[in-house]
Amino acid sequence: MLFLRTMFGALIPKAFAVTLDQVGSGPGISDMWSKIQEVFPFSSEGASLPGTVFDKVNEVILGLIAGVAVAMLTYAGVRMMSSGGGEEGYNQAKKIAINVAIGLIAAMLADVVIVYAVSLLTTVAGGTPS
Repeated sequence: MLFLRTMFGALIPKAFAVTLDQVGSGPGISDMWSKIQEVFPFSSEGASLPGTVFDKVNEVILGLIAGVAVAMLTYAGVRMMSSGGGEEGYNQAKKIAINVAIGLIAAMLADVVIVYAVSLLTTVAGGTPS
């Protein structure tokens, strides 16, 4: 649990305590808000919090994917140049480069789907989409 608090604390740019008076009242709301405050004790993001967290996680994941893609394209290029005119090495390097391009396209499409889904969920939760 401490790991999650530390991770989300690093992802969330603001740190303000929110009281139950600002949330409202009703059956189950006090219990629900207490559980939320256990995990996100210093968040003022409210209903926009899921969008904020997903945006930060999405940035990190896309950065990692881009880094791996650059490394794999570099590897394919080196392999292509070092094939020495051999058809087999050249074709394997070409296949790697094509698979990297397909992977990047899939990652970009997944990013679009994630951003849309988070925007939709944030709107349904009553927040403003980022």
